[in-house]
Amino acid sequence: MYKKIAILCLTGSIILSACQSGSQIENKKLAQQILADKKLDDVYHRAKELVRSGFNAGTLYKEVWIRDYNTFIEVSCDVLPIQQVRDNLLVFFNFQGDDGNIIDGFIPVENVGNIPYDYIYTDQAPEFAGHKNTVETDQESSLVQAVSKYINKTGDASILQKDVFGRTVLERLQFAMEFLLNERYSEKYGLLWGATTADWGDVQPEHEWGVVLDNNSHLTIDIYDNAMFIIALNDLIELINDNQEKEKWITIRDVFKSCVRKYLWNEQKQKFIPHIYLNGSPFPDDFDENKLHYHGGTAVAIEAGLLSKEEIEAVNSQMVRNVNESGAPSIGLTIYPPYPEGYFKNPSMSPFGYQNGGDWTWFGARMIQQLVENGFVEEAYNEIQPMINRVIENNGFMEWYTVDGKPTGAGNYRGSAGVLAKAIELLRDWADNYVGPELLVMSFNIRNGRAEDGENRWEKRRDILFDVFRNHKPDIVGLQEAVSFQIDEICEALPEYGVVTGSKEGKTNGQYVAILFRKERFHVEEYATFWFSRTPDLAGSKHPDNNWARTCTWAKLTDKKSGYGFFVYNLHLGGLALEENIQLLGRRLRDRKPSYPVLVLGDFNADETNPAILYMKGNISLKPEDHDCADTNPVPMIDTFRMLHPDVKAGTYGGFMDKNDGRKIDYVFVLPGTEVIEAQILHDNRDGRYPSDHFPVTAGIRLHSNEHQGNPSSRH
Repeated sequence: MYKKIAILCLTGSIILSACQSGSQIENKKLAQQILADKKLDDVYHRAKELVRSGFNAGTLYKEVWIRDYNTFIEVSCDVLPIQQVRDNLLVFFNFQGDDGNIIDGFIPVENVGNIPYDYIYTDQAPEFAGHKNTVETDQESSLVQAVSKYINKTGDASILQKDVFGRTVLERLQFAMEFLLNERYSEKYGLLWGATTADWGDVQPEHEWGVVLDNNSHLTIDIYDNAMFIIALNDLIELINDNQEKEKWITIRDVFKSCVRKYLWNEQKQKFIPHIYLNGSPFPDDFDENKLHYHGGTAVAIEAGLLSKEEIEAVNSQMVRNVNESGAPSIGLTIYPPYPEGYFKNPSMSPFGYQNGGDWTWFGARMIQQLVENGFVEEAYNEIQPMINRVIENNGFMEWYTVDGKPTGAGNYRGSAGVLAKAIELLRDWADNYVGPELLVMSFNIRNGRAEDGENRWEKRRDILFDVFRNHKPDIVGLQEAVSFQIDEICEALPEYGVVTGSKEGKTNGQYVAILFRKERFHVEEYATFWFSRTPDLAGSKHPDNNWARTCTWAKLTDKKSGYGFFVYNLHLGGLALEENIQLLGRRLRDRKPSYPVLVLGDFNADETNPAILYMKGNISLKPEDHDCADTNPVPMIDTFRMLHPDVKAGTYGGFMDKNDGRKIDYVFVLPGTEVIEAQILHDNRDGRYPSDHFPVTAGIRLHSNEHQGNPSSRH
């Protein structure tokens, strides 16, 4: 009997192992397909270019709306000056009402025109007019989410302590949440209410304009508003440091999640009911509204953590079935079936029109995001295709599409661009986990800030240097010759970067070989500095043949999303002991544990014919100081620039001038097998003034997978 059980267990484990192996192979194929999809690249770059052009919602809209801004602010942080992104957020706090409410949007006063809004004006922002759509209940939640995204993207948590007329931003965020609990809360159901709309829409059926609550409005509870509130509470909880305040909001969040499941989720039909009416329905008594599927609100509910993986699979299957039955282009289909003709007085709300069954990438791509986040990657990749194709076919991002695929509404719709860009990023991030993450790395000798360089002194060039980072957005930077005050100023100007430092002399007043990294993306597992000497772990030590200490700072970084780990070594070499120093580097690379991928960045003060560089590449042997036999580099490496540009004449030392015939002494080295996507020597300048006497060297790379890196699982 025991033998039979053992055999069964063994057989089961073999089958499980084979299934897992097959799944890994399928996932890797899917990952390679995603990364090779040029249409994704095309649409991603189009989205960034559109968001770079402004903050208003689209061509028909001059307003900056918070519900829209919340969906493209992360892309804004990538492509626009951070201060502009921050300033636009702060405008909403300038207009915050005495009861805590947040306006829907704002517009420059000169653009107000004849739009029939009841505009709000404030002395705190006299250049803008604000307005509030009182039908919806998502403005406050959208602002909390947007601030959270801004902080996560930039690392600029200082915005929370910004004083806005006697209250900090963090206090005002809580004030906004309290407004909803005080003014839009149903004691009976423990949930928020708003006016009747079609799913996430902002048009009520009782009026042609339909954006203001009045005596004709039918108050109701829906999934979209409450899911948005729960997401906002999740974000707020992460922003609060006070434990007592944090616990208060955790309790409120948990009650809301429970009430959503109790009152809005139909377990039998595996869908959310459209509305709970508080003062009657605006629709005929014989209309069965519960037959309608609210796609947009469901996607937001998944983001709020309200559905299990099995339920997500069920609702996605329903969405796909609804798309096929309706003939709609994509799962951006807002609701199905739509409300019948005449149920909304607004003429745009006819069946399959506008928010009543129109096809919106703005919400369809949010469902794609949630499919990826929850492991349904193959489904996500298949279901995103119609949204990708229509951007290319129509040469832009439209507000919505008719059931037969005709582009309609505003052009240059930034909300669609923002959510689609994020969906593409998530697909790529997942794919990176299987074939290795893509990174943009830079080596940059920024020139000692204490040097007396006249017109090229630090104060004259630092803003140009900051722009190099802003424009190229490297993920990791190796700085050489950086003095402590330079590092401080860089981190202040670019709060999205964290820093690992190490001093040449073991003192804080020395020059550093520092490693900058994007805080949003990477976690520092460990780091250290060693000195290029015969006692490399003795701080401040130097080789007897060198005039001063030379150092290498290294860090083990982990990609937060994938858990993928790798090493970065950053160094500044020079002097007569170069060959002995490079051999020390080779031994340190050999002894790194675990043997994750490694990048070596630095100013080697050695051109490409120097024995130290040839040894680094594994082309020659060098004789160690304490051995008779010559050794090759135990970890030979590849010069990324020469991999792609083997014959280009190029130098990296310019002496504050634009020239290509200087010495090539700055490098980005990677292990063999690393995919090098791009490699450049940057000549960025402002009116002929350069950020340093060295040119920054960049490489876009994809780290190769190895047996030490775990791959994520996916169900598809």
